[in-house]
Amino acid sequence: MTESAFFASASRKDCFSDLEVEKYEIIATLDLRTSNICRELDGKVFDMKDYQVGVTAPPFHCRCRTTTAPWFEDEEGYRAAKGEDGKTYYVPSSMKYNEWYEKYVKHNSILEIKNSAIIDSIKEDIKNGKYNLNIHDGKQGKHLKEHNNYIEGRSYLTITKEEAQELVNKHAGNGIIKFNRSGEWDKKELIEVDKNIGVNVNNITGEKTLTNKFKIHYSKTGTHIVPAL
Repeated sequence: MTESAFFASASRKDCFSDLEVEKYEIIATLDLRTSNICRELDGKVFDMKDYQVGVTAPPFHCRCRTTTAPWFEDEEGYRAAKGEDGKTYYVPSSMKYNEWYEKYVKHNSILEIKNSAIIDSIKEDIKNGKYNLNIHDGKQGKHLKEHNNYIEGRSYLTITKEEAQELVNKHAGNGIIKFNRSGEWDKKELIEVDKNIGVNVNNITGEKTLTNKFKIHYSKTGTHIVPAL
């Protein structure tokens, strides 16, 4: 571990503390040069009180390229990956190193579930009232800047809660349904509309992108929408 890397990580901790970040996530580099220890730690979430350079925060070894980022529940975004040809591409930020390796390296292909019968069944359930389509105020508030629940750094809507409800009422059950690696629906639906509805904030770079896409998050207590790309 170099002295400069140690102080860089310590400075990052101070920055997180100043921003009142409660939890942080380990972010490893998605390429074949990443060490075994960083591969295993990628995606791990720790409380800020447990931040310890070299133990729960990088650098974990000499020439370590792993970093950290604030962690927010249900945040959407993308992270960079590098193929064997050296070209950079992007994958969902929820994809961790081992999952990326299995999907893009070991099998060298993107695995997709194409079971139209299951998708049709899910969409039918949504339209037939199996899921509560009412916007959950507390969860939606995390993505409304004027709401007390909003935390700086999250993706946010540029429309009102009432307009968000109208979008859910109109588009629920008509979007893109995806599955996780276990073949289960993640209770989210990607929707694209004609006008911009919010700003997607990259959870690693902080880059803000105005977007006309959003994901409906379904739960027993209601729905909420999050700007997506």
